[in-house]
Amino acid sequence: MKVGIDISPLTAQRTGVGTYVYELIRALASIEAKFDVLVYALSMRGVRADLVPSGFGYRRVGLPLSVIHSMWRHLGRPRIESILREDVDVVHATNFF
Repeated sequence: MKVGIDISPLTAQRTGVGTYVYELIRALASIEAKFDVLVYALSMRGVRADLVPSGFGYRRVGLPLSVIHSMWRHLGRPRIESILREDVDVVHATNFF
């Protein structure tokens, strides 16, 4: 199983959601999970490499978040798999959308 986790809050100064995301991926990296993790940032900015645990896949989607949200809100598309160009079984969206 592959789990996709939105780490977009780590592209900016860390606040409450960013702290949650950081601690979540650190905790997942410290256990022997029976699933693969793909973290992704829907942002024009990337996430610092030292924040992404080794062994996790990482994708940066270089589109403005407002464009992606607008497409999802009005069209219900594109699917996250097409944005990431990789299949995921479960998605954990970590922010309001």
